Amino acid sequence: MSTALTPVAPSIQNHQLDRATLHAFVESLDTSDPGVLARISALNERVIASAAKAHGISRINLDFAGGGDSGEFGEPTFLDIDGTFMDGVDLEIFVVKTDHEFSIEAHEWIAKVSLCEMALGEAVTKHVEHQVSLHPINWWDNDGGSGLYSMDLATGEVHLSIDVNVVESYTEHDEITPIGFLPGTRFDPVQGKERGVKELLSA
Repeated sequence: MSTALTPVAPSIQNHQLDRATLHAFVESLDTSDPGVLARISALNERVIASAAKAHGISRINLDFAGGGDSGEFGEPTFLDIDGTFMDGVDLEIFVVKTDHEFSIEAHEWIAKVSLCEMALGEAVTKHVEHQVSLHPINWWDNDGGSGLYSMDLATGEVHLSIDVNVVESYTEHDEITPIGFLPGTRFDPVQGKERGVKELLSA
């Protein structure tokens, strides 16, 4: 599945993703809106893309795999315009974080939204975890599976693929003629020799 970077509010452009703008965005959110998580995810995706591009990163990849009721996400990798891996990317960014707390007064779970500063790699991992959770594909259980998230900052394309392993088993039955016996014959214990099946049945 490939998509373009998800559009966000028109007032929030790549060059405006500073802390004050993000704070204003958080304050304007209606946490009771069913689409609020999608808006937050779209914004965080833009924040990651903007910060990475400004840092000279051209592509972000993150893979994940699992099986037997457990799975894990790998470390994100960053590539420059030449496709060379960039080591030691030390960059802190602000993203919008969502937590849920149970309200005793309201007797329901309430979404709590706040700004959070974290490393770019951690922000990428949390964003991908959320994106993968939106797809009901059980890649971590039974025979397992794997996937890859990729963000191409040159084209603005985001790609997510999830593969599931399926191991098939079957049972094959075949009758084997014992060594020394001819096909269609059986050993006659009375005569002490091989006799044809038809001959035995007619005896």
